[in-house]
Amino acid sequence: MFLSKVSSKRTPVLFVHIPKTAGTSFRKSLQHEKNIIFDYGSGNPVTSKPIEKHIYEDKDFFSLKCYLQKKKFDFSGHFFLSKYSSFVLCHQLVSFVRNPLEQTVSHFNHMVKVNGYSESFEYFIESKQYINLQSKYLNGAPISLLGFVGVTECYDTSIDIFNNFFERRIPVKHDNKNTTPIVKKDTLLNEISERVLNLNHLDLMLFNEAEKLIHEKMLFLKKYSPRQWVYNYATINSNQVLSGAAFTSTQEPVELILKENGQEVSRFVANDFFNSFPNLVFPRGRYVGFRVPLKSKGENSVFSLEVALTRQVIFHGKIGS
Repeated sequence: MFLSKVSSKRTPVLFVHIPKTAGTSFRKSLQHEKNIIFDYGSGNPVTSKPIEKHIYEDKDFFSLKCYLQKKKFDFSGHFFLSKYSSFVLCHQLVSFVRNPLEQTVSHFNHMVKVNGYSESFEYFIESKQYINLQSKYLNGAPISLLGFVGVTECYDTSIDIFNNFFERRIPVKHDNKNTTPIVKKDTLLNEISERVLNLNHLDLMLFNEAEKLIHEKMLFLKKYSPRQWVYNYATINSNQVLSGAAFTSTQEPVELILKENGQEVSRFVANDFFNSFPNLVFPRGRYVGFRVPLKSKGENSVFSLEVALTRQVIFHGKIGS
């Protein structure tokens, strides 16, 4: 366990609650601090009155944004990230993901128990609205740009990391468990399990990346402050140009080191204007970008991009890989 400090300047978060990913437990943990409102749909008893008024009655997103900025409330709900992503900086966006097989089974059982769903599990998994549901909720946003994406399968560790990065002390809760499931993952035929994973290949990629990030953040916190963590995105285009974004939770620009085969090639600061992902709000007025041509010395050259201060690796690979 890491020791988190509680900040007197509380940074509010916007929690995208993906169904059946331990989101109810996390939401109730956030409620421990009381300053939170909810959007779980119009007429839902959990949905807060300001949401009903500003969004579902007045249809005035701007007035809700002003309200939240004034109150500095956390915000949670079953909504796609793009619905409210303009309300906060992207490193204030948080969510949880889960192994797609586990999520699908749990979602089916919930639909049967709570919503009276009457179709078979085989029918459920082929229904388009439930395929790659987790990726749909995050609208394709790279999770390396988001403030925190926890993993249900390592829930306690995820809460610990959240507390460190946001200087909170929310408790660990395990709520909303279905003790009488209709379908159990361990009793599924292999071909059914494989079908679920094949159908939800985007969610599987998302889950694997989230697990990797959780592991990287655990190691990072052993040496560095969470304020030094660099949120990032990097890609190589067809012209062999490496471009992307790199930023911290502060307003300080990030210095990066480009290496080829482990040897330093250049240093530069990520302070170009970054125009990708228009639904996200970036710090420094989007002046967090970089663009660097890659000139390989050989076919087998491996490039890496590291943060100068901490040696955090934000890209590693070959041209065309």
